[in-house]
Amino acid sequence: MVLNDFCRIAASVRFYRLCEERVNEDDCLCGRFSDIPVRMRCVCDNCLTSQKTGDSVQIRLASVMVDNQENALRFYTTVLGFVKNKDIPMGPFRWLTVSSPEGAEGVELVLEPVGFAPAQTYQKALFAAGVPATAFITNNIGSEYQRLKTLGVSFRGEPKNMGPITAVLFEDTCGNLINLVQPAP
Repeated sequence: MVLNDFCRIAASVRFYRLCEERVNEDDCLCGRFSDIPVRMRCVCDNCLTSQKTGDSVQIRLASVMVDNQENALRFYTTVLGFVKNKDIPMGPFRWLTVSSPEGAEGVELVLEPVGFAPAQTYQKALFAAGVPATAFITNNIGSEYQRLKTLGVSFRGEPKNMGPITAVLFEDTCGNLINLVQPAP
C-alpha cells in the first residue's frame, strides 16, 4: 500500500505508530488519513484521545441461539473448555455468557435462549442447510478435532483444507452447527 503525501509527512512527525492490527481509512477517526499501511495506526491527538476514552465501537458480545441454556452451558464449558462469565436470572431465561480462556480479553459469547418462534425457525433452517451459526478459531485443528471427537462431539466430516483456512463443522448439541477453523500459517 502506498502512502499519500500527507500520510508520508504525518508518519515522519509521529502521527503513526507501529501496531499489530491492520488499519484502513475507517480506523482513522480524524478523517485526515487514507491508505494507512499494515502495522501502522493514526495517533494524532483526535484519534488517540478517542482510543483512550473508548469512544470507538467495539465487539465485546457475540451470541449464539441455544434451545436449552443449561445444556448449552454444560457443552460450552465442559466440552469446549470455555469459562462461565455471567449467569443472571431474567424471568424464565438467563443472561448467560461464556468466554474462551485463551481468547481475546473481554469478549463474551452470549448463550441466547431461542424463545421466539421466528428465531427457532431461523435456527432450524440454518442447521438443516448446513450453515454454521458461528466459527471458533484453533491453532491446531487436528488435535482439537481428535479431542472433541473423543468427547463425543458430532462432526460433519473431517477437517478440510480450504486455501487460507482448514475447517470442519460440528454440532453444539443446542441446535447449531459451529465451524471450527484453523487459519493457514
